[in-house]
Amino acid sequence: MLRHAFALIIFVAAGIAATTLAPRLAALAEARYAAQVDAVLQAGGYSWAHSAIDGLQVNLSGPSPSAVAKAEALTIVRAISPVLTVTNDISEAPRVTPTIIPPRLEILKGQDRLILSGAIANEAMIADLKSDMSMLTFGASGFDIDWAATEPVLSNITSTLRHVRISVEEAAITIVGLAETQGALSAVEPMVRQLKTLGWTVQTSIEAPPTALQDFRVTASKSEGATNSVTCAASTPAGTAKIKAAAEMHLGFNATCRMGAGAPGDAWADAAETAISAIAGLSTAELTLSGKVLRITALPPSPPSAVIALKDVLSANLPTGYRILIDDQTTKEASVAASPFKLTVDWPGGDTDIAIASAQSGDGLQRAAGSLGAYTRALFPGAKATFEATDGDSPPEDWRRITRVGLTALSKLTRGSLTISLGEISLTDAAAQPEDITPAHNALSAAGDAWRTTSRISYNPNILALAQPVPPTKCADEVAGAVADAPLSFQPASATLTASGIAAVRRIAALLTRCQDARFEIGGHTDAKGSEAGNLALSRSRAEAVLTALIAANAPPGHLIAKGYGEARPIADNATAVGRALNRRIEFTLIEDAE
Repeated sequence: MLRHAFALIIFVAAGIAATTLAPRLAALAEARYAAQVDAVLQAGGYSWAHSAIDGLQVNLSGPSPSAVAKAEALTIVRAISPVLTVTNDISEAPRVTPTIIPPRLEILKGQDRLILSGAIANEAMIADLKSDMSMLTFGASGFDIDWAATEPVLSNITSTLRHVRISVEEAAITIVGLAETQGALSAVEPMVRQLKTLGWTVQTSIEAPPTALQDFRVTASKSEGATNSVTCAASTPAGTAKIKAAAEMHLGFNATCRMGAGAPGDAWADAAETAISAIAGLSTAELTLSGKVLRITALPPSPPSAVIALKDVLSANLPTGYRILIDDQTTKEASVAASPFKLTVDWPGGDTDIAIASAQSGDGLQRAAGSLGAYTRALFPGAKATFEATDGDSPPEDWRRITRVGLTALSKLTRGSLTISLGEISLTDAAAQPEDITPAHNALSAAGDAWRTTSRISYNPNILALAQPVPPTKCADEVAGAVADAPLSFQPASATLTASGIAAVRRIAALLTRCQDARFEIGGHTDAKGSEAGNLALSRSRAEAVLTALIAANAPPGHLIAKGYGEARPIADNATAVGRALNRRIEFTLIEDAE
């Protein structure tokens, strides 16, 4: 009896337990399946799908982007467990026809930053434009005109101009910019013509500051029975016209004039006009207007009275601030010809001697040789100053000071020639570094207004002293660095160097002049577009074009060979635009076994 009662108790307890636990287990299973459903939907990219689970029943709903996406969502949920029943309440979203955005591109460069904006088809369209900021929308249609040939040209224009805004829309390109120099402005002109050749309608508004003239002056000569001459510099078209009209009216000569920056003031053209008209009353005369100093030499047979009249005219009409220096030679007999004072200094550069020769009394030069010699040796370390003298006129009173001024200016150059004569000091030759030119000009200006200064100094990197050649390995590093900083670029599908490519060649040539013991192979490489034979021929032509340009820029020709490799040696993936751009290159390889 007790045994039956105990069994009954156990049965009743089991029933109570089953009634209590079953709902909990069902809830746990439901939660577990719900978590799995959400997980697989999110992982598969079906975030649009919404799930609701009731026991083993899963209902899917939501706006599916396509029938395929709908089927895929149902499939992955059914695969979670065979005990699940999946019902379908998924709707398909209405099909939207994509709007085609017309392409447009704006390139803005300023303060050494490049900003791109607009709508283009894809990022590969701007592979050559390395922007600092991009505000582009991708997905637009492409331009109708050959964009692969257009984009490198726009990149070259952008790199050539200091400030520029380029707008591209449909078949029209508008370029508004500022060139740093007149040379940069000229370099853009063939690029614009190339755009027009491709089929673009191009409008440009590009300005450049006027070229700064180093020797801003007006000269004129007048002589009876001889051809008169006038040369001039002016800062405006109106000033040029005024000076040329004065030369034609008073001297009967059509002046040759240059226009550029450098005039000492707005009254420059007025001063030149007054000076030219004033010497019309002289039979023979020479005129130089430099800065605000006017020098006139009156020569026989001009009467002395004409010189007096000249002074009166100039004093009354010359603009304020101008200084008048008149050398009256009319009273001297023509038969007396004095040997003029002249001092020359030649500086070959390096450790060689510096020679100083003077047409004056030998005693006078020797007395000054001690102080000038010490000054010269201080300015030109390693050089020995030698003095040579011949008989001639006595020098001007301040010739020692002027000689020191000239020597100081000469010391700024790698080599040069200095000439000092009565009232004139001139400096010629070349600087090895462009930054050396301005200090030389500035040093020469210390001569003062009483001396006419002339400086004809140009930048020539090839005059670098060859006595200290650069080791081949260092030279290879320097050339590689120059190529990395400014890659050699060509016109699309041609062996014609761009403006930036030509500039890069000149920098490399300057380096190679110092690499006397190094030989280089110039290797041309292409991407894989086009035929293998065509790419090989193009790479060879480009390498030979670089070789020709280097020799023209005074690189040592016997140290260079050109070779084309075509597409055989890629350094990047030709499947991408960026990779193809990297594969299109010129490489300089040091020839190690050079004798």
